[in-house]
Amino acid sequence: MLGALIGGIVSFVISYVFYVAASKDLKREAADLRKLTISLIHLLNNAGVIEVKEFDPETGAPIKWSVSSHLQLVWRTEANSPDKLD
Repeated sequence: MLGALIGGIVSFVISYVFYVAASKDLKREAADLRKLTISLIHLLNNAGVIEVKEFDPETGAPIKWSVSSHLQLVWRTEANSPDKLD
């Protein structure tokens, strides 16, 4: 019985250590994704794809934005003749 109690405590401690480590990694990943999302919204706003109506003055995060229903894409390609392919 004492062995089962000690085994349970050891299992709890090990699980808790891994839980704390995983939580820190997840919080860091979520913060990085938030920064990247905000950067992407700023890039899309500067490119004219979306129009940000309002930014949060403290964080710089967009609060309101609209997406244009018309978007023109230009795709430039070069074609090589078959004898020039490597």
